[in-house]
Amino acid sequence: MKKFLFLSLLGLPVLFLWGCSLINNNDSWINTWDLEKISQLEQQLSWLLEQFSWLQAENESLKETLSWTVNSLKTLQEENEELQADVDKYKKMIVDSKSNNNQTITQNNVSYWFIEWSLSYPSDWIPADMKICAQNTTTQALICTTDHINSNQYTYWIGYKLKVPVGNYYVYAQVQSWNNNYKSYYSDFVICWLKAECPSHNPIQVSVTQNNISTNINPRDWYQ
Repeated sequence: MKKFLFLSLLGLPVLFLWGCSLINNNDSWINTWDLEKISQLEQQLSWLLEQFSWLQAENESLKETLSWTVNSLKTLQEENEELQADVDKYKKMIVDSKSNNNQTITQNNVSYWFIEWSLSYPSDWIPADMKICAQNTTTQALICTTDHINSNQYTYWIGYKLKVPVGNYYVYAQVQSWNNNYKSYYSDFVICWLKAECPSHNPIQVSVTQNNISTNINPRDWYQ
């Protein structure tokens, strides 16, 4: 289209000059080409020149728009790659965190796993000095923690987590400021929903096995 217009612009002046030459050389052409038609040709030529100029301006505008679009796409692609890298990084952090929390931990050829659940106390608060212990039923070895975990996954938004070697345990809670050192076990009374008609307060043996987190172990037998 542009080539056609350009050739037309070149051809019309030539035709115009040729006609004028014929008029100068032969007065008979004046009868054929009157001044009105020559004026119309001049107007058409002027219009074509304006259209050509407009097309050139549009072409430059389109080039600028195309360049801006390409640069914008490159910028968006770079930002998308950065965001994807951040997403991948955080996904890996989440996976690593879950793996660290749940995988079997081996130390000195001994496999460790976890005992976990909510903490409770016969009051509207959990004593800050409450510790939770797991006593191995075979070796009598004690593993204790005073770390209270705040999370809405627990019944009263406070829980505990003990890392212990695979084995069998009695689990109890103890308020260290109590003078009598009372031990609140996870016991028959707990799984009986603390009902008065349940007389047994015997501790329940908790088996910690590999690849299995022992949950629902709530040492809340404060009523013996």
